[in-house]
Amino acid sequence: MNTFLPLRAKPARIPAPSLVAVPDAAVVPVEVVFEFVVTVRSMAFYNHTALTLQPRKIYDLYHQTEDKTYRYKENVPVLSNLTGASRVIRSDKVLFLSREIPALADDDLVESLVLANGALVQLTGDQPGAGTDEIHALATDVPVFVHQGDVPVIEPPTGLVGAPARGILLTDEYADNVFTLLRLSAVRADDGDFSFIDGSGHAKATHPVFQIRFKNRATFWQYLSKVTGEVNATESKPLPLTYFGNAGIKQKPSQGLVKAVKSGSKVTQLVSEIYT
Repeated sequence: MNTFLPLRAKPARIPAPSLVAVPDAAVVPVEVVFEFVVTVRSMAFYNHTALTLQPRKIYDLYHQTEDKTYRYKENVPVLSNLTGASRVIRSDKVLFLSREIPALADDDLVESLVLANGALVQLTGDQPGAGTDEIHALATDVPVFVHQGDVPVIEPPTGLVGAPARGILLTDEYADNVFTLLRLSAVRADDGDFSFIDGSGHAKATHPVFQIRFKNRATFWQYLSKVTGEVNATESKPLPLTYFGNAGIKQKPSQGLVKAVKSGSKVTQLVSEIYT
């Protein structure tokens, strides 16, 4: 007989749930860590998902002291049950693999998710002075979405120059197209609900269910004349981009046409142009 550990990824366009199975009699060492490499199969994911505009450049850097080349990929989130946050939603404790969403930082970029006076807020431009859109007045009432704080700080060896600020070290175990890493440890000492083995090392009879939530991209929808190209109207707040529906009687933006409005190198808005 096998016990299953489900991993639910949202939205449903990412296969869900995924399962890890072990025999009931197996003793799982407390130090065991399962690691999963997540890649993206459909470009629609990038079109409709927040934070996918961030650069994910790969850096090949030679470290002369060690006569060794280090490879880094920037802006790759690492999600873990050791650092994941929880929410109580409709009386149920829900376990997320994303960290708790942080407060606003000086280097946050467009689409960053931040906490502001208890509310969940998304930036509509780059810091400093970024515009904001309130997602929910009480952050603890909504899921913990994947966010910029899930990307670890890179600590290169002394003397290595040019590494990105955040991301992961690429090894032979990771394909260059890695989008996210999932790391699941058998035991979490400060919150046993995130552990997937019991005190005797067996898989829990009632297994934990971990969730990963990606937030829809939202843009300012701008309506332009097909004849003159002039702007006829612009929505007052960002509207979500979705693969199906969600536009009511309005015309939806064409897939993939997201324009970053800039002031110098700073993004001030993300706009979807709709010609009517």
